[in-house]
Amino acid sequence: MKDYNYRIAKYGIIISPLRRILQARTIYRLSYITILLLTFYSSDPAQQWHLANGSAGNPIAAIDIYRSGSNWMYAIGIYGMIKSIDYGNNWDSLNFIRTDIGALKVDPYNSNLLYASVFGRDIESNDIIMSTDGGLHWSLVFYGSLSPAPVVEIDPQDHNTVYVAEGPGFIHRTTDQGLSWNMTTQPPFQGSECYSLSITNSNDSIIYAGYGNGIFKSTNKGNSWQTLNLGFQIHSGTFLAVNPKSPDIIYAAIFPTWNYLGGVYKSIDGGQSWQEVNNGLSNEAKQILSIMINPNNPDQLFIGLYSYGTPNKLCKQTTNGGNLWTDFSEGLPDTGRVNCIVINSANEKIYCGVGSFPLGTSGVYLRDINTDVKDSESKLPNNFQLSQNYPNPFSPSTTIQYDIPKYSHVKIIVIDVLGQQVETLVDEEKPVGTYKVNFNGSALPSGVYFYVLTSENFRETKKMILLR
Repeated sequence: MKDYNYRIAKYGIIISPLRRILQARTIYRLSYITILLLTFYSSDPAQQWHLANGSAGNPIAAIDIYRSGSNWMYAIGIYGMIKSIDYGNNWDSLNFIRTDIGALKVDPYNSNLLYASVFGRDIESNDIIMSTDGGLHWSLVFYGSLSPAPVVEIDPQDHNTVYVAEGPGFIHRTTDQGLSWNMTTQPPFQGSECYSLSITNSNDSIIYAGYGNGIFKSTNKGNSWQTLNLGFQIHSGTFLAVNPKSPDIIYAAIFPTWNYLGGVYKSIDGGQSWQEVNNGLSNEAKQILSIMINPNNPDQLFIGLYSYGTPNKLCKQTTNGGNLWTDFSEGLPDTGRVNCIVINSANEKIYCGVGSFPLGTSGVYLRDINTDVKDSESKLPNNFQLSQNYPNPFSPSTTIQYDIPKYSHVKIIVIDVLGQQVETLVDEEKPVGTYKVNFNGSALPSGVYFYVLTSENFRETKKMILLR
């Protein structure tokens, strides 16, 4: 029950299976009416998200691209599987394999070989299925139970090797494209769900696994695992993304639940230490359901968010490795969830699978990747700097501006002419950025004061004058 809020956000889980079935029938009817009434327009499709033809009304759980012929794409959602042969602009229904908890992967060299995670026998679990004819027919690989584990990942170096997870989080591996399977040595998951698996491009022996209770790492293709410590306990969905050019740079996007932390965390040493990279993310923007790195520009990442009831932005991007996040939602619905994000490196387009209300606004959304750095990001500081306070002299308050070029612990204090500390203005971890802090000297006598910034090996002092 500890991650119940997250599971509702991600999977729409309802306690009673009968209630879910009845509710689903009602939604189907309403969505059909909505689709008939709704026409979705985009004033500039290339520069903002727009809903792809043929996908409207289908809340999409997973999307994948046939990498050897990137005009071919597959997607799967509540109302079945769909396929596109024109880079995702238009979609056609393929069959009635459907899910809202799943994952989907296409073999990079065989467009007919697909692996998918779909609804399981238990209403709160997933099954793993495989198709050898482009999604027309499917065979069952594993039955899931207890809880969903929507994970399918193909080894980026050995495409015969595929990893899948079935509830409650058991990881299986095939080395012969599904002819035979064996279970890997399991992470110490203690019954928690597996939400993501990330294999490094440069070294496929290194695998990171995100569970509902922690992050685990294997350096031998899943034969053994070590627990990675973020500095706090995870109690919800954890989604991982590894820099394709460096197996030591990894991002963890964690969905907050109850009183537990969420947001984006980054490691540059293979998960041995982590730093919070949430600059620009409000509490609502930390409700993350998906994360994707641009393979052509690993410093550019995208996160897909959850928002129901209160209108909110559903997608954020960073172009500097997580130091600053900005909005990337223009054209998306105001509420709903972005379940998945994929990037087509061949044509520099990004796609996301959206579930929203009204259901007619659900579907596959696409747009160009904006590689331009926004003004706010282009002005990110390269060096530590402490600016002169303004106004100066001041009475009774003044503003102090300072620049931080990297994630650092920052301390700013105010001292008098005798070197005695009179106030601490800042004493905390700060991401890269330019900041301002106010100093109010109403409780101090007139005179000369100094303010001092210290961070790592940097220290700078400036003088200010208080007039009463």
